[in-house]
Amino acid sequence: MAERIEYIDSAKGLCMLLIVASHVGIADPWPGAYSVRVILFFVLSGYFFSAKLNIKEFFRKKTKTLLVPFLFWWVLSYVLFYLGQALIPNFSDMTSAKGIFDCFTQKEYFNGPLWFLLALFFLQAICYFVERYIPSSIYKCTVYTLIGIVGCKLAFYEIDLPLNIDVAFSATPFFVMGMLLRRYSIIEHFEKNSVVAISIVVLYSLYLFCPVAIFMSVNRFGNSFPEVYGIGAALSMAYILLTKLASEYLPMVSKILAYVGYNSLIVMCAHHLLYRPFKMLLVRYSFGDFDGLILLVVSIGVSLLLVSVIERYCPFIIGKEKK
Repeated sequence: MAERIEYIDSAKGLCMLLIVASHVGIADPWPGAYSVRVILFFVLSGYFFSAKLNIKEFFRKKTKTLLVPFLFWWVLSYVLFYLGQALIPNFSDMTSAKGIFDCFTQKEYFNGPLWFLLALFFLQAICYFVERYIPSSIYKCTVYTLIGIVGCKLAFYEIDLPLNIDVAFSATPFFVMGMLLRRYSIIEHFEKNSVVAISIVVLYSLYLFCPVAIFMSVNRFGNSFPEVYGIGAALSMAYILLTKLASEYLPMVSKILAYVGYNSLIVMCAHHLLYRPFKMLLVRYSFGDFDGLILLVVSIGVSLLLVSVIERYCPFIIGKEKK
């Protein structure tokens, strides 16, 4: 089991807060807040990636931690989808989902965030084969770059592949960035807090100078290939350094974010199913500008309350084993 690093878990928690906030309709809390929230998740996933297992053990592990949770939440989501169609008038107007085979035919799912698990599975499979069977670092870099270019070309021509495989291609360079951050201990080299703070300002300024529009879930980009990857990498690095700085000066906030990050899978898989019924209630009993904040707190809060129950009775649905 990989050693936990608090500021990395905190960065995951920050990502999860931003993802849920964007889904429940909260406006960007600052410029660029939502631009790389998913990209950063790919970077952080790459941070702990390892290709040391043999191929059988590797795919057994990834099936348990990614595909099994995906299948459980996918089936549950579409059971609820079909119940909604049967019981709620005009239910089809509330979602772009069509049916349980959506992952083969379109990018709009009833439980939207599940796309990430599929993309991450195929992305890790790609990186496993590259890391295991291509010995030269130069050749690896070339292959990863070409895969990213293929993903961007698919996005440019609006060609969608089933099971979010095109997203896996586009996300590969960001995942590799996470691998390199860990391999060369790059974040650890930022030892002085003053250097960390200055780096955050400089990296964030790059985004302000050249804002990027990145819609990773549907593999669409509003900028050129160099801008997407350059600014995306810079802003991701700024967020990681921000959580590293927070661990020093805001330890309680850091620990809360780290807890959310450690349990990010349950929040990711459950929050769409939780906030929608509450959102229907708020249509009738609205609190005005506070509706989005209420949905954010409820979605994440209830998800985290489910953690202990799930870990005790059915941990396989979040890729874990019974303790």
